[in-house]
Amino acid sequence: MENTGWNTTDEDEITRRKIRAESEKFRIVNNEESRPYYSSFSIASVNSQKSYFVEIRSLDKPLNSCNCPDFQTNGLGTCKHIEAVLLFLRKKGIRTVF
Repeated sequence: MENTGWNTTDEDEITRRKIRAESEKFRIVNNEESRPYYSSFSIASVNSQKSYFVEIRSLDKPLNSCNCPDFQTNGLGTCKHIEAVLLFLRKKGIRTVF
């Protein structure tokens, strides 16, 4: 078997992003208030002026997108920003299988 140089699995990397979403503080704004969850969101760390654009298209499948560099290159279908928005929605009472 060829060594790809990866030390973690995709599941490990997704878990890392979920942990960061839970532990970091974010400002999250729904850009389309008429759409409570399948919507576009702006998200920024409370310690940063840089914001990213997250589109939520599914609550339980990796169909969402973010314009952050991590999402654009990681091939995982998620990033800490997407996970933070999903967590934000769950805290607001949006329920589905996650």
